[in-house]
Amino acid sequence: MDERANVRSVRDLVLLWGPDAPTSAYDQMAADLGYQAHVPRDWARRGRIPAEHIDPVVNAAQKRGFKFVTHELVLKLISAEAAA
Repeated sequence: MDERANVRSVRDLVLLWGPDAPTSAYDQMAADLGYQAHVPRDWARRGRIPAEHIDPVVNAAQKRGFKFVTHELVLKLISAEAAA
């Protein structure tokens, strides 16, 4: 399955870290970033990632093998949700 087709929101992006269970995704993403689990959960719920966290998120995604997660993609997702 091509994961990039399923990433249409910040929530979808966060869930890449654990697509079978949101709690697992929050925990795994937070661990990769060195944050508490509520941080990615809040991003998913709010539909945005603060600017200062975009670079760490992209780097963590790349390390996990999500090569399609780029700064451009993250900014596109955030912009789309802000416009909604």
